[in-house]
Amino acid sequence: MTAVVFAACQSSSNNTAPETQDSTTVQYQQAWSTRFVGDFVSDGYVDRQKGADWYAVIIDQLQDSLYQISIRSRADKKKPSCTFDAKAIAKDATHLIANKDSLEIVFTFTDSTLTINTANDKADQLQYYCSGGGSIAGTYQRLNENLDTKTIDARKFIKAMHFQNIHCFIDTKGEGSMQDLKMEIIGLNQPTTISQSIEGSITDAVMMDMDGDQLPEILLFQQSPGSGSYGTIMAYTITKQNKLEKVMVPGIESDAILGKNYMGHDRYETAKGRYLVHYFPKYQNGDANCCPTGGTKMIQYSLEQARAAKRLHIDFVRDLPQQ
Repeated sequence: MTAVVFAACQSSSNNTAPETQDSTTVQYQQAWSTRFVGDFVSDGYVDRQKGADWYAVIIDQLQDSLYQISIRSRADKKKPSCTFDAKAIAKDATHLIANKDSLEIVFTFTDSTLTINTANDKADQLQYYCSGGGSIAGTYQRLNENLDTKTIDARKFIKAMHFQNIHCFIDTKGEGSMQDLKMEIIGLNQPTTISQSIEGSITDAVMMDMDGDQLPEILLFQQSPGSGSYGTIMAYTITKQNKLEKVMVPGIESDAILGKNYMGHDRYETAKGRYLVHYFPKYQNGDANCCPTGGTKMIQYSLEQARAAKRLHIDFVRDLPQQ
């Protein structure tokens, strides 16, 4: 499962944002958010005290037209049966669209319900995210009370990645701005686990061979709390000695040139299985946090061997026009 940190007013290869961000568009998007944001639950939720399994669809607004969708199931009596995480773009006042694992997933809203299906009406493809024959497809009811968090799967981010015989499992837990990150890697000389507290959240992770040595790099994308949503890259590499080492990452916010018009809202993509591409909107003087007008900065990174360790190297920087 691959997702990236999107800037809502910039289109990507998998998602298409609205072409303009004028004041009327922003007002519409703000009105739509009251319909999209919230908790939606499956039918089993009302019978949860009797042991029924249930799923919750949790939707938060990240930026004007960009939403985070997470699906979690109960985890107190059995292993979680359904897990799903994706970013979705508002298509209109009643639809969010997420592109994930080569699927276009459609989220259709009324004032009280949410229905999940695929664009080609092949709901069986959504069984992939559940075990035991379940599926995230179907209709959910809006919950007008606080979600029962005592029985639900508490993990905020979950991802399993594999490269040849190396397996990486990542999850985060926690409430508020601080979360506990756990990354477990199997296939090294000995199992390796990293556990640490982070401020903000992990929004995605990728595993790929950036320098062609047949050993993977692991990149985690962290987003700070608050309206700025400043991005940070946590990077690791597997050495020829089959050990995990950190990769050095250049800073953007502290860079006198790159950080000049930087106010967060980063998104990341991979290219050709070897490159990392970093996008963020450029803010002009007087721009509100919601509405940058300076276009988009694009940075492409490759991996190189520095004197002390491997590091992400900036191949080139481009300024893209305002969409």
